[in-house]
Amino acid sequence: MRAFLGRMLFSNDSVFKNVQVTSGGEKVRLMMSKLMLEESNFLIFDQPLDHLDSESIDSLIDALKSYKGSTIFTTYNRAMIKECANVILEIKEKESFLFYGSLEEYEEAMGY
Repeated sequence: MRAFLGRMLFSNDSVFKNVQVTSGGEKVRLMMSKLMLEESNFLIFDQPLDHLDSESIDSLIDALKSYKGSTIFTTYNRAMIKECANVILEIKEKESFLFYGSLEEYEEAMGY
């Protein structure tokens, strides 16, 4: 548990902080840590990187990459898509595209 919280940037006495005095980014990281530690096999995130600083974003991406279950997420963050996605669903006004592969492969196939 300590090692996982350390990866999510909670260290030393910060693991004993009362939730009511944590920052918005800490609350997001804490909630994501809780979800990942519950041993669920499926997670859904809507813009999970909102309100996180760059160090927290890197930490969350690393945690998602090591997560054993499946995830569905929406994001505008290219680094997260590049590092975590192996299936891409792009939804436009009147059409959608489902692609099995990396972001680079998707962009090449779509001519972006």
